[in-house]
Amino acid sequence: LQEFLPVGLAALVSLVTLIMIMVWLPESLTNLTPRKRNGRNILKRLFGQAHKDCHQEQDKSTSLKELSTLPGVTVMLLVYGLVFLAFSLFYAGFPAYVSEVLGWDAAQLGIFLAMSSTIIFVVDSFFLKSLNKIFGDKMLIIIGAMMITISMCLLPLQNPLVHWIANVLLSLGNGVMWPSFMARFSQHAGADKQGALMGYGNSMGSGGSIIGLILGGTLFGLIQGGVFYVGAIVFLVIALVMLLKKSPTPGLQTEEALE
Repeated sequence: LQEFLPVGLAALVSLVTLIMIMVWLPESLTNLTPRKRNGRNILKRLFGQAHKDCHQEQDKSTSLKELSTLPGVTVMLLVYGLVFLAFSLFYAGFPAYVSEVLGWDAAQLGIFLAMSSTIIFVVDSFFLKSLNKIFGDKMLIIIGAMMITISMCLLPLQNPLVHWIANVLLSLGNGVMWPSFMARFSQHAGADKQGALMGYGNSMGSGGSIIGLILGGTLFGLIQGGVFYVGAIVFLVIALVMLLKKSPTPGLQTEEALE
């Protein structure tokens, strides 16, 4: 029962989320024609395979090659993948590091991660919009990436106080960087191509996660806490790339994307 409980709770949360999306999330495409709601269509909607009949003929699917011709898109897709790669190095290495090197138990690890999630929630809910008005999304991405870089460099140090400081920096950096990056990312395509851009971004993120998780576990076996230095290097590269990158052609306003 104890082994099944975490998996069962995760499945329950996913099911509740799915039901909430189906019941309360409004359709973003308001020009859809009425559709017959039979059992077959409901199943197709559930798995995202339902065809949507629209009043206007839709453009053909946007290819990655077509998206790559838009200014800055290739770089942003690369950064998208690098972010997931770097975080996956952390997620693969950190549980093993605190268990084998620091001797933490599951409760200590849970408290550490819960604190991180709480900080991210507070930052995103109460401070991000004000910070964006002061610094702008580009600077928040750079600041966040640098905070995470410093945090990754602190994690290998075997000092409890330093680990909690690293946790705060990691969480604050994540809280300001990722929403700002997504706002910036969405500005690189018009409304007709944003869905395709987000889809390819998710694909890059999935690829980065796969590589990062495998690489993180392998590196921990070889250099243990040194895996965090590799993650720090990746985030440093992200900060430098965003610092040198030009602003996109004006599209969506950042505040609208953040809300």
